[in-house]
Amino acid sequence: MSVEYKGSAAGCKEDDASPSPTLRPNTSQDLSSAPRRRSNKCISNRSGSQGDPLKDNPVRRKRSKQVEIDPDTGLKVGEPLYNDDNEMSGRVVSPTLKQLVHNLFKSGGFENLQGYQLEGHKCITSVDKRLEREAGGSLLYGEVLPEGVARLLDDDHLSVRTAKVLYDFGMGTGKLCLQVFLEYPHLDQVVGIEISPSRYKIGAQALRRLAQRRGFALLADNEHRCKVLQLLGNRRRILEFRCGDAFATLAERSEHDPHVSFVGAADIILLNTDFPESCHASICELLFRMALGARTASYGDLRKMYLAVQQRQLRAGDSKAANRAFPMVHYPINDDSDRFRTTWSPKLGHHFFLFHRGPFLKKAKV
Repeated sequence: MSVEYKGSAAGCKEDDASPSPTLRPNTSQDLSSAPRRRSNKCISNRSGSQGDPLKDNPVRRKRSKQVEIDPDTGLKVGEPLYNDDNEMSGRVVSPTLKQLVHNLFKSGGFENLQGYQLEGHKCITSVDKRLEREAGGSLLYGEVLPEGVARLLDDDHLSVRTAKVLYDFGMGTGKLCLQVFLEYPHLDQVVGIEISPSRYKIGAQALRRLAQRRGFALLADNEHRCKVLQLLGNRRRILEFRCGDAFATLAERSEHDPHVSFVGAADIILLNTDFPESCHASICELLFRMALGARTASYGDLRKMYLAVQQRQLRAGDSKAANRAFPMVHYPINDDSDRFRTTWSPKLGHHFFLFHRGPFLKKAKV
């Protein structure tokens, strides 16, 4: 779920520096009048003429050594994108990070992410439309802007600082997943799932570009899955994009622990897509399989969705449905005024619904 108001997992949501110049010594300065000490190292060259003290002096030569600059970010190669805990607490997104994500996608910059003419809109083909009809989904599209993602994941909301694993169901082109993976290096695994092959292909191409960078490697690359490994010290981090039905993962086990389900391994699951009614029963089942303390953000109100599904089950004669109480707890801070910037509402912001799996909520360490 790309954090974007993105494409769908089984239905998509509805819309509403330059490289730092290498410092060089100023050789234009007039040195003829300045007193200078005669040195064997700068008195003469083979032709007998006086040498250039700035060129021949080993100390000066060391200072003018060029630094390798990353063309995507304008930073020294190996310099981190995240400098301190201030960015990790949310809301402020590094311009360097925005530039890197923009370059990896090779598309319109974040500053132009508004309206209904995004790559996720324009890439749709007849194959995507056929899959939409078969899955009963929707290809309506939008994205959560970088500042909206940072606010959504700050300590007052989904508290990404206490998470290790994050999923995005309906990732669109995957910008949200890529931003989160690069901005929060403590995360071990980020997985995005998208039903539209065209949107998935855009995200997969961005992962291939990421894999060419130092410290990254491509582990899988096909029409259904693209996976990148990052070695960060002694840690192995995974960023993975999948093309398919996100709710097929309800029957899947975690790759890292076969005793835990795929859904149960997540600390945060993003459902920022306008899922159609045909997916609501699967979403309710997903909520029961989430681990205690796990968090979610949804495009629609999960409480109303759950009650509607429960009523349908009761009318169908499922007596057990009455005994299954809604398993999530709504965040008190998440009232109607709690909004997050999106491409369809860049100024006012869109209200996503935030819940955690009861009965307790993890707190960020200060």
